[in-house]
Amino acid sequence: MSPESRKWQVADRITNEIISQLTTGTEPNDTTKEILHRLGQEYGQPLDVDSGNGDGIVFRIAGRDETGGSLPPAENERLRSRLFDITQSIVYNNLL
Repeated sequence: MSPESRKWQVADRITNEIISQLTTGTEPNDTTKEILHRLGQEYGQPLDVDSGNGDGIVFRIAGRDETGGSLPPAENERLRSRLFDITQSIVYNNLL
């Protein structure tokens, strides 16, 4: 396996770990904060995430109550995909 392939493999593993941590409600670290900030910038509004009662990551507009900030399922799916892409990019770029 090439060094580049190994780097992508490690980046994928770390990306999945970071995304998994988002669903546990643990205190976000600086990397997680940066990821959520970038995602919110892309979306145009700051976002909160939670575990969605076991349904995977669910996004809400930050600062709004549960019903006012909830996003439609299709938008959640799009944001989950972007979350993975942004996380993978940040992790990959931070690997030596």
